[in-house]
Order: sequence, then structure tokens, then C-alpha cells
Amino acid sequence: MSSELKGINQLLGGRYKITDILSTGSMGAVYLAEDIKLLNKRWVIKEMTSALWMKDGIASEAKTLIGLQHPNLPNIVDYFPSDHSQSAYLVMEYVVGETLLDRFIGSGNRLPLELILSYAIQLCDVLHYLHQQPDPIIHRDLKPSNLMIDEHDRLILIDFGTARRYKEGLSNDTVQIGTIGFAAPEQFDKSQSDCRTDLYALGAILYYLLSEGQYYYIMGIPLVEKIKSEQLPNHLFVVIEKLLSQHPTDRYASAIEVQLELQRIRRSMIDDQYASQPDKQLSSSQLNKKLIVLISLYPGAGSTFTSIGLAGQLRRYQINHAIIEHPANEPELFQRCNGYCEAPDAYNFPTEQIQLAHKLYENTSWRSGTTTWYPLDPIRSVEEWNTEKQLRLLFEIPESIILVDVSHHWDNVIVQDLIRQADEVLVVAGPNRTRLESPRIVERIHMIKGWFDYGKRVSVIANRWTSFSYGAYWLEMLKPLNILRTPEFDLYHVLNYEWKGGSHAWEAYLFKEEYNFMYDQILKSILPELDWKLLHRGKQKSKFNMFGNIIKRLLV
Repeated sequence: MSSELKGINQLLGGRYKITDILSTGSMGAVYLAEDIKLLNKRWVIKEMTSALWMKDGIASEAKTLIGLQHPNLPNIVDYFPSDHSQSAYLVMEYVVGETLLDRFIGSGNRLPLELILSYAIQLCDVLHYLHQQPDPIIHRDLKPSNLMIDEHDRLILIDFGTARRYKEGLSNDTVQIGTIGFAAPEQFDKSQSDCRTDLYALGAILYYLLSEGQYYYIMGIPLVEKIKSEQLPNHLFVVIEKLLSQHPTDRYASAIEVQLELQRIRRSMIDDQYASQPDKQLSSSQLNKKLIVLISLYPGAGSTFTSIGLAGQLRRYQINHAIIEHPANEPELFQRCNGYCEAPDAYNFPTEQIQLAHKLYENTSWRSGTTTWYPLDPIRSVEEWNTEKQLRLLFEIPESIILVDVSHHWDNVIVQDLIRQADEVLVVAGPNRTRLESPRIVERIHMIKGWFDYGKRVSVIANRWTSFSYGAYWLEMLKPLNILRTPEFDLYHVLNYEWKGGSHAWEAYLFKEEYNFMYDQILKSILPELDWKLLHRGKQKSKFNMFGNIIKRLLV
């Protein structure tokens, strides 16, 4: 029995004033509301009949959803039953944007393949998160109208009204439910749904988007027979066909497997695109790049200092490389490296060149030995940075080893995409217990371990490592990840060096054997393909002259 529709300006829960009715249905309505306690804050309020609330355990489920934290999920902040009607309410984040279905229809039932892959990869990310919960959450109603796209092309999974927890040992779901056209066969034949049920829906969504709005369950024929094979990468046909297998055992076992397949397809497309366009053509050595992303587990963990330290160590071995400050960051690299004095007079910031669609070789590069610096402009912010511009920057950089410092911006969609593309991910963390045991950081550690379990090369850098009584417990929290270390340093000397105008504070420690040894271990771990014995011999020839110059600078 549905409840009576609420009116505009009606107050719910003593604080939420209805400003619009977004949708209505048999299980309730969805309202847009203003929060009278938090001025100018708007929420989406989902109304359900209290019978549904009690029957399906939504009160218990709401408590669970409130505890979920993922950039592709809306924040659910409140839930309450009504005192005066047969209704109950979920209060969640209001996402400014449109559904994937609206965007698809608005584009004439055609979306760029690159964009479709981006959405699918993001969906895999949030599905992996849900499926890896202690009691896995199965959405069971994935479809374009339940996927919101915000103004930054971030995909957000909404409407958990039919979601359920997977319980091992059950032979079937309590209620068979789903949307025809996207629901898996087992949702209608009295079998229990599991994570592979959601993966079938992902395949159905891809089929729908790539076939200009046709449903697989109606057509019943592989996508490769509906579309000219040259229009899509061959491997994408294989992935979709496997996702749409009738029997769950024939599908992929997890969302992370699908994500890795889609990432490979996307990267091969980019390689082919640049290789086939004369004005963007790159040499084979440029296409064979090593992309290393450094990310702080929490703000202040030290990804920037660590990236500069790695650049310094690479320079000691005379290995060409680039270091990029990601546009999501607060500008820091330019000042930290004394750019006002050391950058070329005609220097133009690379992100600005990309924004203006200029070639990077038109830019006067800023080099220090074998390091090429790509900092952000400390004065002007980067506007409208997106995946396409990020890829263009990476492909136009001539260096084959690229370090990208993304600081602590885990929730940034462009950063997430970069992490998926990375050959190596270095997560920088310190031994701060209160930080490491916070729910958000525990979830991030769980996410990192998920990457590691499914083949992503991930290492944790224990930053400013020093021996202490509980050090083993700290490192135990991070197992089975590859754990590397950077040494503790004397902040007194670093600050003095910076205030004297030293361009790279890490140089103050190049003559410390402990520093050299630990950074060597990091480089050997992330660049195992290099001939380190040969590089060590080359370093010995210039070591003493270099140390002498550094010490002279420190004493000035």
C-alpha cells in the first residue's frame, strides 16, 4: 500500500523541507528537500512504505549503507520512520547531474566509446567495493537509470531498494526482483543472486549503450553480430559476451577482473590512436613508458617529498625521468624546487599548454640534470581538467619514466582513472596510529589490498621509518603488500636548507648511506628491468665530485 504523496514545503523529520518531487512509484516517492538546520544544503529523500521498511529489513540495511564510503556511492546521512503515516525515509546526498539513461538519450543514443569505458571502469570499482564487504552487497538492479553522472563525469550508483546481502548456503533469494533487459537469468528462476549477477547487468548495460539502445534479452545475439567489428576492439566483444553468459559459472568471478580487462582495452585504444595520427605520432620508446603514481594514504603522509626524493635518486643514476604534479593537488612543487629562481625565463606551465592545445615541445622545458619538472602554476588554478587532457599530457611527455604525485586525492575521478592506468602505485604512509585506525583509512587499506590481490603492482612506502616498539604491528597492518621504507630525517637541517634557498631539500641527505640504501631499494623494486650493477658502477665514478658540490652548497 503506497502512502500519500507529500506536498511542496512540507516538513519531514522536523528539518527537511520538500522543494520538489523527483519521482514516484509503487514503493514510494523521491523528494528533493532543503535542510533547515544546515542552510543551503539540499538532500534527496527516498520515501518507502513502512511495511516494506520492516519486511525487507531496510532499517538495518540503512545503518549499513550509512557506513559505506566510496566516491561512486552517494552519502546516506539519515533514516527515520514517520510518526504519522505508513512511510519511512532515507536521506542521501543530492547529486547535481543526470542519469546515464538521460545522457544516452540526449546524445541520440550514441556515446563515445572512451566515455562508455570510463563509466564501466568506474562501475567495476564500486561493485568491487560492495562485493568485498564482509557480507557482500549485491545491487540486483543495475541499469542506466540507476547510474547518475555528475558534472565531472563521475558515475554514482544509486537506488539500493532491491539490494541484498549475499548469504552463503542459501539456494535462492527471498524475493525474485530486477529490471527486465538488465537482470540476470538467475534473478527470475529461483536461484540465489551473487556478485556475478551484477556483472551480468554490467554486460547488459554495455550491450545497450554500444548497440544504440537495444536489449540483449530481446535480440539474443552477440554484439559482434550487431556492430561492424572494426568499430570496436575485438577483445571488448569477448568481454561482453562472457559477462552475458547464461550461467554464472561462465562469467567473470569478480568486478576487479572485468575492470582490468577494460583498462587493457582502453590503453590499447589510446596506443593505436596516437600511433595512427601523424600529428600525434610517438616513437616506440615513448609508447613504452613506465607510469608510477604516488599517493598519500592521508593528507600529509609525504607523497610529494617522496616523489622528489625518488627523482633525486634517479638523477644520481643519470636516468631520464619526469615528475608531474597532478592538477588535483594544491600547487607546491614549483615553490619547493625554487622555481622562481631555477625555472627557465620563458617557462610555460605544461598544464596550461595542454589546456591551450599547444604541443609540449613548444614549451621551454625545465630540467635539472636528468629530471624534467612538470609543476602546477602556483598562481592560476587548472580549470576543467579531464581524462582526455591527462592522457595527452602523459603521451606527449618524452621521458620513459614518469612519476605522478597525486597527494591524497583518492576521491578525484581523474586520479582514480590514473591509478587504474599506472604500472606501479606507491602508497605513502606514516606510523600515525590515529590516522591508520580511522574507518576511512582502514577502508583505503582494504581497497589497496584488493588492487594487490588482483594483479596491480602496489607497494606501501613506510615514510620516515624509524624503529619503535610497535613498528612490527604497524607493518603487520599492511601485509601482504610489498613494504618499502624511507628513512627518518633531521627536519632541522632540511628547514635550514630550504630557508637558505636550496632548490631540493632531499639533496641535504644524499651523502647519508641509510638514505641512499633505502631509496635504492624502492627503485630496484619498481624498476626491476634496469641493470642495477651497471648503474652502480657508473654512479661510483661521479659520486665523490657530486657529494663535494652538495656539501659546499650546504655550507654556503
